[in-house]
Amino acid sequence: DICQIHFNQQDGTVRTIPPTASTPELGATLSAIASRYPIQQSPRPSVTSVIANRDSILMEKIDADLLRDYSQSDEHLEMLVSLKLRSSIIAHLIVQGEAMGTLTLSTVGDGAPFTVADQIFVEELARQAAQGMYKARLREESRIETDLRLLVQERMEFLARASAILAGT
Repeated sequence: DICQIHFNQQDGTVRTIPPTASTPELGATLSAIASRYPIQQSPRPSVTSVIANRDSILMEKIDADLLRDYSQSDEHLEMLVSLKLRSSIIAHLIVQGEAMGTLTLSTVGDGAPFTVADQIFVEELARQAAQGMYKARLREESRIETDLRLLVQERMEFLARASAILAGT
């Protein structure tokens, strides 16, 4: 019902990508939560603990006590309760030893809770997603390097032409 990706930033903060949800209303609530309540360090199993420990988490049952522990205010708790979360898996996105972030999948309402088999599947999905993100980042870095090389070459050619013109005068 819900898919969220969180990226580990250089400064230690966590950036949340706009979530994907099964309904527009659910998506709007998730976006409101993400904009008002940034991810914080937590002693409980969470996005930040998965990034730090590199161990996925299966929360088979999400109850009011768990939501209360995670909430940052009464309003935040109300928003979390309104999601009707049932179960979640938080899997790490790691490639070549680098903790890139997490992939979180959650069920809501009366749906079946996630199982250990689901967790294994989501961990493999996260591994493949991390590989794809890593390759995309490498392609982007390569494109930037190529663009920079072309820019330097153009400037060197300009300087050579300008030098030849100045030498001829």
